[in-house]
Amino acid sequence: MLRTSEIINRYFLLISAGILTATSIYKLIYVLSAGQPDRRLDPLVPVANYLMMLGSAGLEMIVVGVILFAKRNSLGNLAILWLALCFLTYRMGVWMLYPDPNYQCPCLGGITKIFLVDNRLVQDLLKILLGFFLLGSSFFLISEGKGNGKNIS
Repeated sequence: MLRTSEIINRYFLLISAGILTATSIYKLIYVLSAGQPDRRLDPLVPVANYLMMLGSAGLEMIVVGVILFAKRNSLGNLAILWLALCFLTYRMGVWMLYPDPNYQCPCLGGITKIFLVDNRLVQDLLKILLGFFLLGSSFFLISEGKGNGKNIS
């Protein structure tokens, strides 16, 4: 029988998988439906934006696969933590290069134009999701380590 914390962890993993699936599908649709791919260079990595979006969508789907098919929740949490740290590193680089809060990160393409939402709202939502992934995966990894009597420090 599963403990309450394992059930909550499973819900966290499934919600995370849903979010990552939705963002990766959005990225794929955005890139594939654009008449001309966005060939502007990414602000941090000298690669065309559309290739960065395809690559990040692929990584997100790999993490979803780990979440759904891993036998242990800890593997899914590790995959989310790894991806969230990659996102955080990327976002920190963008924030250092473009400190203007109105700067639109190219990581989600033209989402503000498609859904007619404010850029600041999208940026705030991305920060909330990043915090959700980082804090949630870290919490469950630490609590699992303590629950097993392992010293994770």
